[in-house]
Amino acid sequence: MLKSRFSEEEAIAWASEHVGIKSYQQITNHPWARTYRIETKDGACYLKVAFNETARQGRHLVTLSAVGGDCVPHLLHAQAERGLFLYADFNATVLSGSLDEGLKTALLSCYGGLQVRAFGNTDLADELPHLTCGAAYRNFLALIAAASDTGDDANPGNPFRYFSPASVAGYYTVFHALGPLLMPLFDRADALPPTINHCDLRSRNVAARDDGSIVIFDWDEAIWAPPGFSLHAQFSGARRVHRALDAGSEFENPSTMRDARALKAYRQAFAESPFAKGDLDDCLRASSIAGVMHYISAFAPYRVESKTSRSAIKRNVRRRISDLFDLTELLATREPDRADGIGQAFRRAGRSARARRIAGGASTPAPGNPKDENARQNLGPFDLTLSDAERSAGEWKSDTLDKATKRFDEFGTLVLRDVFDPGLIADCLTRFQQEIQSFQKDIDQGAALRVGDRRFMVTPTLEDELARPSLLASPFLLPLLRSLLSDDLILGSVTAVASAPGAGDQSVHRDNPPLFAEMPGHDLPSFSIALIIPLIPLTGETGTTRLWPGSHRKGYSNYADVAHADPLVGTGACYLMDSRLFHQGLANHSTQIRPILSLVYQRPWYSDHKNFRSQDRLRLPDPSGSTLDSDVRKLVAWALT
Repeated sequence: MLKSRFSEEEAIAWASEHVGIKSYQQITNHPWARTYRIETKDGACYLKVAFNETARQGRHLVTLSAVGGDCVPHLLHAQAERGLFLYADFNATVLSGSLDEGLKTALLSCYGGLQVRAFGNTDLADELPHLTCGAAYRNFLALIAAASDTGDDANPGNPFRYFSPASVAGYYTVFHALGPLLMPLFDRADALPPTINHCDLRSRNVAARDDGSIVIFDWDEAIWAPPGFSLHAQFSGARRVHRALDAGSEFENPSTMRDARALKAYRQAFAESPFAKGDLDDCLRASSIAGVMHYISAFAPYRVESKTSRSAIKRNVRRRISDLFDLTELLATREPDRADGIGQAFRRAGRSARARRIAGGASTPAPGNPKDENARQNLGPFDLTLSDAERSAGEWKSDTLDKATKRFDEFGTLVLRDVFDPGLIADCLTRFQQEIQSFQKDIDQGAALRVGDRRFMVTPTLEDELARPSLLASPFLLPLLRSLLSDDLILGSVTAVASAPGAGDQSVHRDNPPLFAEMPGHDLPSFSIALIIPLIPLTGETGTTRLWPGSHRKGYSNYADVAHADPLVGTGACYLMDSRLFHQGLANHSTQIRPILSLVYQRPWYSDHKNFRSQDRLRLPDPSGSTLDSDVRKLVAWALT
């Protein structure tokens, strides 16, 4: 354990040589330093007493006071070689917990500006420990490997000593396998100019003045490294940093957009930095990861005897490792050539679910041109195509309708080809695109349901193309739906599920539970059916909906007993799903939003109590329905005033 060379009385005596002390009290007692608040006749000041090795590194605090301006406390007096620092009161309120968007933006703007001012400062560069992203990774890996060491050279506070041998072995297996994926990122970041990094940028080391300005204190752990090592403290790890850097302006989780705006303020502070355009983002992707690794490694010098403290450290480390594993899944799916090796490492570490997700996310997209509107698959008996005669007549043949009814009843799903005019679907896509801004507003206000990664259910307005009878009251589909739901069926909701570029796989789910939870497999007829109409072709690149045919009569414990199917369909096709059917929206690997319309037809007595707690089931331009065709008005009469 590091110790101070000075007793409390000696430290206060030194401070009294410079200020008149009325009273004082200790306010922190860290393993690396103690801090006292001193009341004087003119106000207040703070005395920091740094310990042993920390004191020898403390010269940077003197230089930083001159470089940092209002962003750091003003240093009144110091004897850095003795670890004694006397700071003026910074007249600000110390923060705590998660910061709101305004405070986080102000903090990151202030911090980024300070880092820019520090570029090229040879004094700081000489006074601070130097670290690269690559070295942080190697140190981290060595720390895991050394968790079982018990000799004199063992790190007394190695946090991996608090984990089971099996967990430690699994961590080493995975992080060792990540080297080929991470080192190219680290090498690019390490080739860029370094600057000062705080390395403990928690909210409790930040204060806000009444005028909104920010002061950052407790720079004892600072290092000289590529910028970004400290961001994890404000984003609960590295994954949110990457998500914020990748964020688009459409159909993002509102929390991701808040992160993106705060990170934008940080990046804007680097406008006058020596970084070329684009280099900063690449640097932050790498250094945010290395920063998490360095944060975990920084526990090692401090021996912790308390079981409570050890448990707290263990929880903290586990959360950060889980964050790195989550990010690894994302990075691995973008590097298909490396994904197999990483997936195997996760599997050897006993993390088979992550291995499966990596294998699924990095798999080669199924054949299919996104513009091919005539894509065909043989999906078996639940894949039907209208004949030329049926399309000409505008209705099913009776034997085809009977076949479709029986097959849907058996499988809980049907893929139907060539049902809609592709021109109508193109018009619906245009209409959807015209409403994107209002959809984003709904998302920001919590009036749209988040249904997965970068994936939201929004409610379009039923007008123009989206209100046509050929769409909502299709002469092909209504007879089939009536045979499955009864003649007095209603159109219970019209929504769109939009998956933004880069959206990951949904979790497997069913839209509605069985009517009787105690009998999920009971042979009950359908009470709610979703008609899914893709507005762009569903291909291996844009993604589709994975279906488990027949699972509408199974439970979570056995739905996977049936084989799944991934229908690839062009515009004009659709598919029906019993609301109890297990399904999963697959990742969108394309650069465009993938919207699908979801028209839910149901028995008139049923109400979806699960999915519409914060948004409209239908959005009508006129509550009376006067603008709607009579066939459509009958279907939505329940919602009219």
